[in-house]
Amino acid sequence: MIEFIRGRLVEFEGSSVIVEVGGVGLRLEIPSREASSLPPEGDEVTLYVREVFREEKVNLYGFLTREGREVFSLLLSVPSVGPQSALSIMSLYSPEEILRAVLTGDHGAFSAAPGVGKKTAQKIILELKDRVKKMALPFPEGGAVDGNEGEVRGDVLEALVALGFGRGDALRAFSSVQSRRDISSMDLDTIIKECLRVLWESKGKGR
Repeated sequence: MIEFIRGRLVEFEGSSVIVEVGGVGLRLEIPSREASSLPPEGDEVTLYVREVFREEKVNLYGFLTREGREVFSLLLSVPSVGPQSALSIMSLYSPEEILRAVLTGDHGAFSAAPGVGKKTAQKIILELKDRVKKMALPFPEGGAVDGNEGEVRGDVLEALVALGFGRGDALRAFSSVQSRRDISSMDLDTIIKECLRVLWESKGKGR
């Protein structure tokens, strides 16, 4: 089993990279959202690896953090979730956002990923919720999760998506507001306005 690889980043294209290790070029699939964190081509890169065996073929999936690899493996443990579906989810959200979506029962977060239907999204929640609860993982983007937060979060995301924002951007805006403010003391309209402020600022249109 390969734990990680460290070598020269030869090429990055789409969602795959080629890393040269000891004169051998290895191709790995990575979440597209991690592309901006890769070093320039020619520099050294370290990727944590998950091997997936399909018949006589071995596919390698790489992640910049151990947490990313662990969440990818967690998604793969769900029946009917294959590597491409798991990678699609991880291309939209960070590991913390994915675990938070599981705990809050946010089916829409998963069904927003290409190739993941509503039934599969529901299955992810059903299969993983109890397991994630037992993992006691930290949530650096917003603290503990409770049921009321899940309802508020869902209402906010629906409102932002209805306004034309992508679900991934909306989720990150909510996490940003939650990390800075006590949302339990805010009404829904105020939370939405704060999220809009974050979204506008991120696009260079701060008020």
